[in-house]
Amino acid sequence: MAWGGNFYGQCNVPPGLSNVVGISAGGSHSLALKRDGTVVAWGSDQYGACEVPIELINVVDIAAGQSHSLALKDDGTVVAWSREIWDVPDFVRDVVGISAGHEHSLALKKNGTVVAWLQKIYQSSDDLPLLDSPSGLADVVCLSASWYHNLVTKKDGTVTAWGRDPGPGEKNFPYKRVPYSLSDVVSVSAGYKTSLALKRDGSVVAWGEGKRLPAVLSNVVSISAGNSHALALKNDSSD
Repeated sequence: MAWGGNFYGQCNVPPGLSNVVGISAGGSHSLALKRDGTVVAWGSDQYGACEVPIELINVVDIAAGQSHSLALKDDGTVVAWSREIWDVPDFVRDVVGISAGHEHSLALKKNGTVVAWLQKIYQSSDDLPLLDSPSGLADVVCLSASWYHNLVTKKDGTVTAWGRDPGPGEKNFPYKRVPYSLSDVVSVSAGYKTSLALKRDGSVVAWGEGKRLPAVLSNVVSISAGNSHALALKNDSSD
């Protein structure tokens, strides 16, 4: 089931689509991972994000970016597709997690380190801070890429953020200002100009723009931050 803006058909789930074990929503396209390790894409194909490689099999995770798509295979390699993309760099191997941002991607390696690369052929110096992860970053268990920043959760439950500032004239986004007392985090989600962290006790912490949370938000098991909204999945099946 899909809902929201459907200007490019990203909510038109293909008829008969079944045996789905994973989903990911991009800027204007959608991805579904099937139980047999294949991927289905629909929505805007202006940049080739829906042109799933014919030979793509054995996929265990997917990530839809603004105008590109990623797939993680069971051998730890990553496949990316878009009409404006270079091949995935050689250093992206032994991967256990992926996240697609606006025009960059993150990969979590088996050893707990993070690598990043740009999807654009023509790189901008403004994008380089998105690739410059903090020195010594290790023991990462969860990661999330967005337009202007990246978030990761470490094994000790702490959160690290890095990225770049919005363009001239835009309100500065405090993506580096992770709440000082934030701890016991199990997952993170980076939105357009906001950040979410899910704590082990089922509570949610938000910072940046749009940081106001519902008055009563508890028993959360999954979070996702979008361009201008956020979702929380609770374990009581009531909301």
